[in-house]
Amino acid sequence: MRSDIVPGAAFPDYELSDHTTQRRKLSELQGGDPMVVVLSRGGFLETNEFRSGVGAHWPFLSDPGRTIQKDLDIAEYTDPEHNPMIPHTMVLEPGLAEALREE
Repeated sequence: MRSDIVPGAAFPDYELSDHTTQRRKLSELQGGDPMVVVLSRGGFLETNEFRSGVGAHWPFLSDPGRTIQKDLDIAEYTDPEHNPMIPHTMVLEPGLAEALREE
């Protein structure tokens, strides 16, 4: 993980496609509420099926180009054939959008 991603620091305001293929920024989704970000392995179709299967009403984002994996330096080095990322779960406090707009 990048050394600047620490508790209390602003998380990058990534823009990814959601389960409907609409481009969404994290700051737009978060608004003024806490946000749980789960970075995990999976393909777009699997993501859509999982979202439906658990009855989620929140957006699921997809990163087929592995932008976040590369930017955060979270590649799983033991499986070079599939190039997955190390799963992470983060809680973003309210104010992500404001902090990112000031930068």
